Amino acid sequence: RIRQVPPARPFEVQLFATFCRQANCFRVRGFFDGDAFAVRFSPPAAGSWTYMTESPSLPNLNGLRGAFHAHSAAPGERGPVRAAGSHFEHADGTEHFSIGTTSYAWVHHNATTRAATLRTLESTGAFNKLRFALFPKWFFYNHEEPQSGLYPFAGRPPARWDFRAFNVTY
Repeated sequence: RIRQVPPARPFEVQLFATFCRQANCFRVRGFFDGDAFAVRFSPPAAGSWTYMTESPSLPNLNGLRGAFHAHSAAPGERGPVRAAGSHFEHADGTEHFSIGTTSYAWVHHNATTRAATLRTLESTGAFNKLRFALFPKWFFYNHEEPQSGLYPFAGRPPARWDFRAFNVTY
């Protein structure tokens, strides 16, 4: 993460980092997280890695270099999930099955309700994925805006959104 005074439209800044281990290189897009510029990368293999940033938008983000060592997964960990043909698998090759549910207005409920929802889903042992909507879903029995008044974009509901300006507080 790189903290600096952001420009007027920080979400439009182009930032990339190339991570290399021997001949294997991965170019990853960076982003502004509301507080700093960041690039996230999960190395696919243990060993020594180097990186270099590219940013045609901000010269002080361009050409930053570094190195780190990635360790093997801890015993019992299967590693990240990836696509493998027509199914998903963990890095160790074991199959992964996504079983999820949708909680449309989950992010717009208070912390107690969100925690209770997670406890309920975890207690079933059936779900390993939760999908939710960024905007509140209007049902025939629910026509109220979120009490927090927070939305993912700047602007006003229902139709005056600025989709180029994220609301970082959200």
